[in-house]
Amino acid sequence: MASVDITRYIRGFKIKTADVELWRQLEMFNENLIQPKMPASAPKWGTTPVEEKGDLFYFFNEYDRTFHYIDPLWETVMQVIDTFKMGRGLAKIEVNITKVNATDGKSVNFQRHNLSVYEEEGSRFDYQNPIVKYVTREGYNHDVLELQTGSGKTAIAMKAMIAHGKRTIIITKPAYLDKWTDDLTKKSPSLNLRPGELIKIVGVKSVDALFEMGNDGSIDGGKGLKECKVILMSSKTLELWFQKLALEKSEYNVEGLIPATGTGLIVYDESHEFFRMNYISFVLLNAARVIDLTATIVPSTTFIKRRYDERFPALSRYNGLEYNKYIDAYSIYYHTDNKKLLQRIMRLKMYNHIEFEKVILKGVKMLKAYFDMVDELLNLWYFKEYKEGQRVLVYFASQIMCTKFAEYLTEKYPKFKVERFIQGDNYQTFLAADIGVSTPGKSGTAVDIPGLIMTICTVALGKEDKNLQILGRTRELTKWDMAPKAVFLHCQQINKHCKYLQRRQKIFEGKVKSFKTLNSKFRI
Repeated sequence: MASVDITRYIRGFKIKTADVELWRQLEMFNENLIQPKMPASAPKWGTTPVEEKGDLFYFFNEYDRTFHYIDPLWETVMQVIDTFKMGRGLAKIEVNITKVNATDGKSVNFQRHNLSVYEEEGSRFDYQNPIVKYVTREGYNHDVLELQTGSGKTAIAMKAMIAHGKRTIIITKPAYLDKWTDDLTKKSPSLNLRPGELIKIVGVKSVDALFEMGNDGSIDGGKGLKECKVILMSSKTLELWFQKLALEKSEYNVEGLIPATGTGLIVYDESHEFFRMNYISFVLLNAARVIDLTATIVPSTTFIKRRYDERFPALSRYNGLEYNKYIDAYSIYYHTDNKKLLQRIMRLKMYNHIEFEKVILKGVKMLKAYFDMVDELLNLWYFKEYKEGQRVLVYFASQIMCTKFAEYLTEKYPKFKVERFIQGDNYQTFLAADIGVSTPGKSGTAVDIPGLIMTICTVALGKEDKNLQILGRTRELTKWDMAPKAVFLHCQQINKHCKYLQRRQKIFEGKVKSFKTLNSKFRI
């Protein structure tokens, strides 16, 4: 008699069977969980575009031949199995279901924290109180905090960690590891963690080392070691570790990571980013409780919407915080009659602002005019009425453009501290700068600059989530009686720039204090 072995966890389940026909049925079902991906090159005239296979939203462990799925797919997958059973005959296949409960996790005390878990009524941050209560209520194990940038998601997560009192894993993009380290250890308010209380996991070998610490008990302290309270983990590291386990024999397994480390809570930072990684780790890790932090759950396709609904179910989403409209947004039209630039952009099948910048970089006069334009905006809204402690952030698409503009400003304004922030640059040095220069990929999300009064985005972007993240880099100002500014530049002679402006107007509707479009005399 053929058999199907199913192990059901709190957030997902895995299926193992030696029955070839059932295996084929599951593989057919899996086609629905592969993200459609159009070919990079356009098809020849008269031919039909052929879709390439994209990311898999299920996990196949090749080593032990198991399929892993997210829990909302349970009924659908069981229908596949039941239909197969009916065709085969009920007596000819046995289904074995084993349920594995989540471990409660190790209790830890964040006794040195300097946060107010619940703020005094009437204080500036008392709006966070109902959110903290939401993520600590009994009977729920998954909470999705889709909160406006600047609303204090990091602080709320730390308050939840204190309230739960459980060892926590924080999963984030590699680019945000330094920021989280700072938030957990140095900043006030913070958890004020000491060395050893925070373990940072980067690289596949460090995950194995974490297992060893759990197995030998050193993660709990003793013999001169501090008790670990928070594990900070790169989502990329976790994905690479999963891939390794799926291909080769190991003494460790994905199901054992949470119990081995005594983790009771997982916090996903910016969980919409590297979404496929966060989707799969959510399936594989069996933590007692999960909190998702994000400012933008905006699906780009119907396929991704289905995956968002599985990963961020409506019943888990917090939506009780009204949007705070405090930013004055500006769109500045500039102009060009440069044929090389316009022809290059027209030849692009899909708009790419890095390609736009490559053309500008080749022309000395054009590059100077481009930088002078941004400089004039800085003079108008920053240098002219500068007050100590005020800062500004300028976005370009490419690292080389960031480098050259930082050099341009440093030479022109030696009394101001200008810092570039791209791959390899120091985060703390960047935060201390008067003027920061970075890319949307590096500083579009999870960068909080104290005293930031203005952002200038030279990059033409259409994605809703990225635009909202850039918009939200400025925080509501309390030190100065003024509204922060978000300035977006568009070339009027480039159709895509004009379309992105229209899209930004729709995206920002109801989310900004004002939105003005200005037609300038700037020409590059």
